[in-house]
Amino acid sequence: MPRTPKTSLAEASDPGLDDDFEKFTANLIIGLTLIGIIFLVTTARPTSGPTQYSALYLKQNGYQNYVAADKTWFTYVIENHEASDRTYTVTISVQGEVRENKQVPVAKGGRFEELVELPVRESGLALPAKVMVVATTGDKEYEAYYWLKPRPPEKGGTGAS
Repeated sequence: MPRTPKTSLAEASDPGLDDDFEKFTANLIIGLTLIGIIFLVTTARPTSGPTQYSALYLKQNGYQNYVAADKTWFTYVIENHEASDRTYTVTISVQGEVRENKQVPVAKGGRFEELVELPVRESGLALPAKVMVVATTGDKEYEAYYWLKPRPPEKGGTGAS
């Protein structure tokens, strides 16, 4: 019985199939690599320490939008979430005119709260007027503000009866 010559699988296959398989393998490797990179980027945590910041804000319901008895009042809060104790330079202004400037020390993790009664003459002020608190520490500056508004007209009128 005559023997048929043995051929290898590579010899028996279509050479075009080998090229397609190599392209498929290369594309699969590239795709899996990109998926891995995207996964690492989206799930990686920063290696730096915790975020350090301060907060300056006006207390909720802690300010008055209208001048009463030639003054306005507000309560501001500074929170220190920095890595160390900080001293803040606090500047309070009305319509850009500085009314107070002071140094406020706040311990690391601490909180400072102050009620400010500010003399304001409604007759000498163009309303609405911006009341601003600025706290600066190091190279960071924080702002909080509210608006003094004209008093709404009283209801009921003043007509004679």
